[in-house]
Amino acid sequence: MKVSIIMGSTSDYEVMSGAEQMLKQFGVEYETRIISAHRTPDLMFEYSKSLKDRGFGVVIAGAGGAAHLAGVAAGLTTLPVIAVPMATKNLGGLDSLLSMVQMPTGIPVATVAIGGAKNAAILAVEILALGDKAFSNPQKITCIIFENLFGPYFLPHQSHSYGYASSSGENLTSKIQFKSDATYYFRIT
Repeated sequence: MKVSIIMGSTSDYEVMSGAEQMLKQFGVEYETRIISAHRTPDLMFEYSKSLKDRGFGVVIAGAGGAAHLAGVAAGLTTLPVIAVPMATKNLGGLDSLLSMVQMPTGIPVATVAIGGAKNAAILAVEILALGDKAFSNPQKITCIIFENLFGPYFLPHQSHSYGYASSSGENLTSKIQFKSDATYYFRIT
């Protein structure tokens, strides 16, 4: 399965390239296109209708302002659509965000944070993993996410997990060792 990355204009590419970077790390094939729901509606229609037949499993759509791209894509395909609202000059991206999350019943669009292209890619991989065992390696997903959070110093093959738990299973804490010799603790709930 492949991921389609679409955006309304070339100005969105700086943010949307984050989705490409994440998908490369996961080894997921993708296609990136600039398609406008307003300026090229015929192309949008053709493209969205052909996605399933061409082996795509998820669409990531980034747009700003009126931001109809994700909604139009969701209306034209039954594939899951993930919207990435773009920051705008006038309202900081709130206009983009609201136009994406206010979809009518029957046209669902999952929406990430303003400028959240990397999270959109992670969500796309998680969706693909539901139906394709090739993508369902939770350890790989976790390692890639940690590498992006903590930088290149995270070495999963050198990680060690320690923890303790009460008899009821509460207070389970894990410790991960990083190359920088810093230790980070996180609580598993």
